[in-house]
Amino acid sequence: MGVRGRRINKDEESPKLTRGVDDVISLAREKGYMNDYALDIESLIKGTDNLDLVFYDFGNTSISGSLEKDNRIGKWVMKINKNHHKKRQRFTMAHEYAHFCLHKDDRGRFVDNEVFFRKANDSSIEFSANSFAAQLLMPQDLFLSVVREKGIRDIEKLSSLFNVSSMAIKLRAEELKRMGV
Repeated sequence: MGVRGRRINKDEESPKLTRGVDDVISLAREKGYMNDYALDIESLIKGTDNLDLVFYDFGNTSISGSLEKDNRIGKWVMKINKNHHKKRQRFTMAHEYAHFCLHKDDRGRFVDNEVFFRKANDSSIEFSANSFAAQLLMPQDLFLSVVREKGIRDIEKLSSLFNVSSMAIKLRAEELKRMGV
């Protein structure tokens, strides 16, 4: 005996699941979170089910952010150091969002300090979160378009366009160069 009712077309009505950075970038573009070259990372996070964003005073400037499952409210809570520079906060948000997308099933808590951002090779989880964050904030197609087609190579101009630090620009350029792009 069958079940009565309308069969749901999974392609039409199932929510989109983000699996990797390319999926997140596509979703951000669809939702209008890309403002010219800079991703509106706050809107992306706030538009994500099961995730809250809080700007928080850790009482310690070496802590950049954290991501933790709060079982009381049944959500993940991302805390960003409210005392850090806005560009630093943006990268931290992207980094913590990477943990949410890539690693949340592995652990229930992530606390990141500035050392992990600078020495990401110390941990494969932190390295992958940094790489994801860089790709998310500086998508390859946009980055290469600005550098190759528009001829903008000035680090400060690129930093302004993508709304990230000069160091993030340098690291992204080095990463693309290593990839042979």
